Amino acid sequence: MEIVFQKPDKTNVQDYGILSPQGISYVLRPELFDVTGIIIGYIRLRNLDGTIAATLYFRYLLVSDLVDTESLRRSYMATLTDIVNEAQTILDGLQSGSFATPAYVDNKFNVLDLAKVNRIGDTMTGDLNIQNPSSNSRIILKTSNILSHIYNTSNQFNITTFGSDTSYVRELVIWAPSYLADDKKGLQYIAETAGIYNTYDIWHGLNLPFTTGTWVPGAGNAGYTLTFTAASYIRLGSYVYVSTNVTITKAAGTASDGLTVVIDGLPIACKNITGTYQTISVGYTNSATIRNAIIAPASARINLTADTGYFTVGTLPTSGTVSVFLSGIYPID
Repeated sequence: MEIVFQKPDKTNVQDYGILSPQGISYVLRPELFDVTGIIIGYIRLRNLDGTIAATLYFRYLLVSDLVDTESLRRSYMATLTDIVNEAQTILDGLQSGSFATPAYVDNKFNVLDLAKVNRIGDTMTGDLNIQNPSSNSRIILKTSNILSHIYNTSNQFNITTFGSDTSYVRELVIWAPSYLADDKKGLQYIAETAGIYNTYDIWHGLNLPFTTGTWVPGAGNAGYTLTFTAASYIRLGSYVYVSTNVTITKAAGTASDGLTVVIDGLPIACKNITGTYQTISVGYTNSATIRNAIIAPASARINLTADTGYFTVGTLPTSGTVSVFLSGIYPID
């Protein structure tokens, strides 16, 4: 422990205290009491390698008869004892690791790439690790009227948006693989309306995306026109269910009579399984010759079939229309 006093005449008195298991001890040198005025001093603690661990500064008023004035001397010694005790506290903290030494802090700043952390709008490269062992690890994003949390728990990852700091609005939940059994889903969307929370399954635990929509059936060959009603589909994982009601009308002439009656416009093409045709059921038809419908591999169209072969344009009545109600499931990639 290094102790230095600067006297009012700018001369220094330097000494070293003694560190012992009982604390810090120091005997004031006589040179400190031969002048009157303000004294500036410091106690400096050094590490074993000579680097400075901590420095404590203080000032005192000295009077010329301090040695002979017992009460002043006791007051001076009591104050200096407080300083020494505070220095001992710092030393204890350094030894226990509860205080960061200047060398430690300097080293940490030296290894920081400040260009990566003090610029707005810059890009960070590498991994960003956020760990909070006592709670959920969260990233909080806030604007004037929107508060969003990105956080994880032991079994799920959540992205939550609030309309204010307290009102819950929307949440996207991704479940961990170990929690995908039973009613747990891979991906869920939770929405709040007037205090009521509704949960919607987006991605099932068995890796099944679920979407719904409509499609537009059309005439896939010449020689006829086609209209439709209620064309819808449901995609469940790698399968699509389609349904529609179509009305087919033969055009004038016989040039296209040998062509197959085809319904175009399926929402997603059929899986390309070589040599395998997918069957679409005919729920109702007013035609005596339509028997079924099929989808060819990698195709997005439905071919109508007859008792033998395809249902052709020439089979359509020259007057009136043919109605066909279709529904079925086919695989997709």
